[in-house]
Amino acid sequence: HLPVATHVDGLEWKRSKWSPLGKRYYHLSESLAVRWSDAIIADAQGIADYYREQFDVRSELISYGAPIVAPDTDKLAELGLEAGKYHLVVARFEPENNVHLMVDGYTRST
Repeated sequence: HLPVATHVDGLEWKRSKWSPLGKRYYHLSESLAVRWSDAIIADAQGIADYYREQFDVRSELISYGAPIVAPDTDKLAELGLEAGKYHLVVARFEPENNVHLMVDGYTRST
């Protein structure tokens, strides 16, 4: 059989943006994905813990992020950036990500 690895991006069925039918669909899909996959991939320790606690399934943790660059390196200069002179937000424009609060916080801080 062809091996299947599944990354279920968070607990969609808990998000308020979905109708009750949508939540049931996502919850069922999560259950089937866990049951029918050869490997489960989690992007956060909390999700890995959830799979273990709810389904008794071990998952591979592949976290988002990047290595921390020491302030005394030339990496920022190589990119044409000056330390402390920029802000970076990486997020989807989803209501629960509160991007508007980040923008508001930034504008208030300047």
